[in-house]
Amino acid sequence: MKVNLISIIHLSSIPSIRFIVSRLAGFKNFQITISDIQLAEYTDYFHDFENVSTQPLAQYKSYQAYKNDDRNVKRSRYLSVIKKIFVAYLNNDKYLFIYEYQVLFFALILKRLLFFSKTKLIYHQYEMIILDEIYGIHLRFFKRALKHAYTIDLAIFPEQNRLDYFVEKSSIKAEKTMLIPNSCYLAEAEVSKHAVFDSIPADRLLIGHIGNIGLKGHFFEEYMKVIESLANDDSYFFLFVGIKSDELKERLKGLELKNALFLDAVPHHELASIYEQLDVGVILYRGVDLNFEYCAPNKLYEYWSHGIPVIAHQLEGLKSVYQIEEQGKLIDFTKGENLVSALKQAQQLKQGKAKLKQYFKTNLQIANYLDKFESRLKALD
Repeated sequence: MKVNLISIIHLSSIPSIRFIVSRLAGFKNFQITISDIQLAEYTDYFHDFENVSTQPLAQYKSYQAYKNDDRNVKRSRYLSVIKKIFVAYLNNDKYLFIYEYQVLFFALILKRLLFFSKTKLIYHQYEMIILDEIYGIHLRFFKRALKHAYTIDLAIFPEQNRLDYFVEKSSIKAEKTMLIPNSCYLAEAEVSKHAVFDSIPADRLLIGHIGNIGLKGHFFEEYMKVIESLANDDSYFFLFVGIKSDELKERLKGLELKNALFLDAVPHHELASIYEQLDVGVILYRGVDLNFEYCAPNKLYEYWSHGIPVIAHQLEGLKSVYQIEEQGKLIDFTKGENLVSALKQAQQLKQGKAKLKQYFKTNLQIANYLDKFESRLKALD
């Protein structure tokens, strides 16, 4: 049975999609074809499976090269997408997975034209689309997709508010949707300590920020003020790991902090050697729009999978997933004293590592959601 995943971005870079592909590949009677954008600078995890093949829509050396692509080339890419969707429907392929609203638009039109097809259409939204933030032809595409969303067989969302927003704005029924957060598996393997910790005092409470960071959309300035205010306090050390935006690089020029260290991005498979040494994690998202307010960061679940409590701003997307004290604390990041107070409490929070890992395993790890996903797929037959 044929399964098609079609996207105009690089799917292998999205953890939840990698986990879904892994689960689908476990069905040996499935022949899975992935048509997306290939980026040489990213690892392609899909080559690990015998029954998964890739048919790149285009190949680039880097993400920047992809962004700089000529508009006419991108238009021709949509012709390839339309053809692949048409063939999938015509051949009655088992499942067709779609990820972007532009591609969903074409998939819904062809689904209506080829109404006799038995192919099940599955929409997996990895990035929230907000009506007030798109214009022109893109807005028309999205509105049309929302109008005919009732013909989607299953829609997947990473966060409950995003799911509710799509149901409210579209014609789809809530019973045809499901939640698969950007979670991961419980961290159980023993790993060696990353070399960066050789230069960090061992007796400090180690607070880590893992992931890309910039000045826009983050509480970076507020966080830096707290770090600077604690420069002479030997109780804490702050570690940053990830790609820095250009404006952030300018902000850090000439800045010397004895209680903080900025490390460039490391390969994802090496992050475990960093997570295991952290006492506390931070999420610095600021609710500048609904995409940030309803955030669903995979790093949050990665922290928890290692038993690390997380301090974050009280965003709507996070409130529903914080259920026990050991998960950390949601605070008002606009007030620096709240962060200082939360860090002092973190000395006690880190003692609950075993309880947090057990809670994560029982309630939040990706396997739980993949089991539900598998059941939903079977129910479509």
